[in-house]
Amino acid sequence: MTPAADVNDTAIATLRLLGDPVLEHAGRAKALERRAAGLLALVVLSPGVTRARAAALLWPESDNPRQALRQQIARFRKHYGLDLLHGDDVLRLAGRVAVDLLDAAAPGALLAGQAFADCADFAAWLEQQRRQRREHTGTRIARRLAEAEAQGDLDTALAFAEQLLHADDEAEAHHRTLMRLHYLRGDVAQAQAVYERLVRQLAQRFGARPAPETEQLALTLRRALAAPHAAPPAQRPVPVAVLRPPRLIGRRRELAALGTAWAEGRAALLVGEPGLGKSRLLAEFAAGRRIVGVQGRPGDAGVPYATLARLLRTLLEHTPIDLPAPRRDELARLLPELAPTLPLPADGQRLVLQGAVEAVLAQAPADGVVVDDLHFADAASVEMLQALMGGGTLRWVLAQRPGEGSAAAAALCAAMEEAQALDVVLLAPLTPAEMAELIDSLGLPELDSAELAPPLTRHTGGNPLFALETLKQGLASGLLRQGRLPTPLNVGALIERRLKQLSERALGLARVAAIAGVDFSIALAEHAMGLHAIDLADPWAELEAAQVLREQAFAHDLVYDAALRSVPAAVARRLHAQCAAWLAARGGEPARVAGHWLQGGEPAHAGDAFTAAAARAEAAGRIEDKSALLLRAAEAYGAAGRADARFDALHERVATLRDLDFGPRGLDEARELIALAADDAQRLRALQVQVGMLAERGDCAATLEAGHAALALAGRVGDNASAVRVACHMASAMGR
Repeated sequence: MTPAADVNDTAIATLRLLGDPVLEHAGRAKALERRAAGLLALVVLSPGVTRARAAALLWPESDNPRQALRQQIARFRKHYGLDLLHGDDVLRLAGRVAVDLLDAAAPGALLAGQAFADCADFAAWLEQQRRQRREHTGTRIARRLAEAEAQGDLDTALAFAEQLLHADDEAEAHHRTLMRLHYLRGDVAQAQAVYERLVRQLAQRFGARPAPETEQLALTLRRALAAPHAAPPAQRPVPVAVLRPPRLIGRRRELAALGTAWAEGRAALLVGEPGLGKSRLLAEFAAGRRIVGVQGRPGDAGVPYATLARLLRTLLEHTPIDLPAPRRDELARLLPELAPTLPLPADGQRLVLQGAVEAVLAQAPADGVVVDDLHFADAASVEMLQALMGGGTLRWVLAQRPGEGSAAAAALCAAMEEAQALDVVLLAPLTPAEMAELIDSLGLPELDSAELAPPLTRHTGGNPLFALETLKQGLASGLLRQGRLPTPLNVGALIERRLKQLSERALGLARVAAIAGVDFSIALAEHAMGLHAIDLADPWAELEAAQVLREQAFAHDLVYDAALRSVPAAVARRLHAQCAAWLAARGGEPARVAGHWLQGGEPAHAGDAFTAAAARAEAAGRIEDKSALLLRAAEAYGAAGRADARFDALHERVATLRDLDFGPRGLDEARELIALAADDAQRLRALQVQVGMLAERGDCAATLEAGHAALALAGRVGDNASAVRVACHMASAMGR
């Protein structure tokens, strides 16, 4: 029991809102009327709630809800002999009133049995509070359960499992936990009874059958009942050494190759399949060297300079770098938080930006830069990196997957190799001998490396991440002690299985992180999950302990992929839309906001965001990116049925192509734009762009033919300004 106010630690009344609502005062317990209980719960759980808000929530049908609220507050004194609520505007609970629901460990459901169908908004608030309490209670009990099981105290773990089921008996996972613990204690019959009760409950309430995981456990129970003397396998926690091996194994050759390139002033490119340990190897190489690092992330590819901006932010946040105002203004194109700046012409833009970036790198307290996951990096950043690597004194180490990445990344590597300025280091799978060394490094006496290494190497193809995931699953399930390796036979499926073992709230947080991608933050998670940051502390710690998250990012992109696959399509759409709205309201990167809107089923909003992203690309001097983003905007507007907006986006794209390409592509799209025009005004705009393209190409005859058609149309609609521009194009063509 936690008091609402500390007044000599003596409560004059006790408010019980868990279970049947009751007020205990002066030695008597009196039941609380439905809206009275709802009002008190609202004041306790929503500090700062106003009279107006409370009245609107609880008396929505009243002509005078504030009067109804005043009458309810007066009834507290009349019926219970106590002024429970105070406050002229903001309501607060009277001092020296203890409240059971402020005690996280107190049992019972909030306002149990009370329904508020006539107060829809309050009912929604109440359901959210009930859900949060269930989840918080479930997380707390689940943590204690896991601790008890890890210590081998199955009796205590079983008691917690029963509490978990009592708190939320609709969660099939809780039934499954209880089945498993009864089985581990050797009480197979009781485990079977839990299963049969679950089958009846699902059939009666939902007309459904248990999930495949539950049926698999039930099959194990039936086999145990058929062979009653067979002992169940003991469960055990996964040792921390398996979560992160204490030392790097089998990478001496690769480390030596990176060291040689570094010493001789050449760049190095580390190439390896997912899971082979590129990031761990880079971390090992960077230890003891003055190196600044940046990692490409999923989602960077659609945002010009996203990866480079991440590198610059890392430097500016941790290093005092003195930049003159003009340089800061130039960097503001990539880092808008520095200062507003006027757009520069596209020609020369990259050189100006390059100079500003070089000024930052020149002051960085580092001898080299590591760029991990180059295959995720955006083309603009890669092009800038190529220019930066061509001069200066910094050394460069890159890493990527084979056969992946942008055309810009391929061009960078080809150019550096041709100049003999790049050493390519291929990361190979572990050999059986190296796998044995990895197993020995874990320091687990129950693992016989000589016996386990050959089949584990075959099973995983020598992939260290796959091997460690296999060991985690095998140790947790007991299969390794039976001489078997767990299936399924791919690392992604093993990671998915590990994710399913997380608590409900931790898995939800991982899913939000996967949907949000690069933009994930605690604040966004609070919004998407309807929780406060403090409520996310336990699930966050659980994800870090399970090596799902590391410093607000996924520990590995394969974990990210698995978490993303685990989100049901309907839920993913809703989360994407929530992320888009939240990011848009806070000035999020428009290209990523557009992607969220699109996947959230809101193509009209996506079109607007793609248009904003195109404008940002133009400001950064990325005209080709602007053109591509405008095409995506047009596609989104088309999906939304916004024909005029689609035409406007395509018109601007064709005008952009005029600056990029005077060949067949631009002219083809100009003709398509003319055919798409819905009226004479649009047709004139399309013709005007076509005339400009033809004039730039020096095709006098075609320019004059299209120009006369445009002039006639301009005369018909009375657009003198367009007529003048068309005439200028025609004169230019004739003067060539």
